[in-house]
Amino acid sequence: MKKLFTLALLLTSLSALAEKTCYQVSDREDVWSRSPQLICVEKIVEDDFDNTEHRITIEQSNMLGNEILKSVELELLERARCMDCNHDAYGLEGQVVVRFNGQRNMASGEESGTVSILSQKQFYRSLPQ
Repeated sequence: MKKLFTLALLLTSLSALAEKTCYQVSDREDVWSRSPQLICVEKIVEDDFDNTEHRITIEQSNMLGNEILKSVELELLERARCMDCNHDAYGLEGQVVVRFNGQRNMASGEESGTVSILSQKQFYRSLPQ
């Protein structure tokens, strides 16, 4: 019984580490597709020196699920210090590749703003519940 409990605790911890957050992406702030393109962020590595790597994927949502169009592993370079914002920046060797500039509604938990991927700026928002 003790081994079973330990295994369940380990699996719960591993699934929490592999949490993936996805957002809808659009070229226009006021137009959102019914089969949206998504940007997803998933933490994949964290070490004792506060180095973290994340997998950033661009996915296309369709009736069968999500199809991964592009995937890249990047370091977390900057993290915001506020509860109601997202100013995270991801990149390689100090060069920013993906930068979020968003706000969280603390009452609803929804988030929206802009995301820059290299020089391309798009709008993003939380997935509808």
